[in-house]
Amino acid sequence: MPSFGKTNPLTRSYFDEFVECYCVGHIEERKETWSDENPEGRWKKFNYENDILTRDKTSLDIAWIRSGDITDDRTLAEMLEEIEEKASRINDAVAALKELIRDLEE
Repeated sequence: MPSFGKTNPLTRSYFDEFVECYCVGHIEERKETWSDENPEGRWKKFNYENDILTRDKTSLDIAWIRSGDITDDRTLAEMLEEIEEKASRINDAVAALKELIRDLEE
């Protein structure tokens, strides 16, 4: 997808593919554009029993979309734990800096 801003505004035409795939009021006519043959397709159907419940960590993440070769398979709890750990280190560093500044000012 392109980046949007002043020189490239987000317009209705960027949603045309989604509207076409979504088929308002006709769910049986919805067609996915993603497949093994077309991994660049942006729309994929998921079957609750086969695609979601059978996963190791049942969630509605969209891990089939890849950004390059990188996929982040961490759970939200794991990410939150990492964020808290980093925040703690930052707080420790700020406290140490404050102490150094206090010592310099004395």
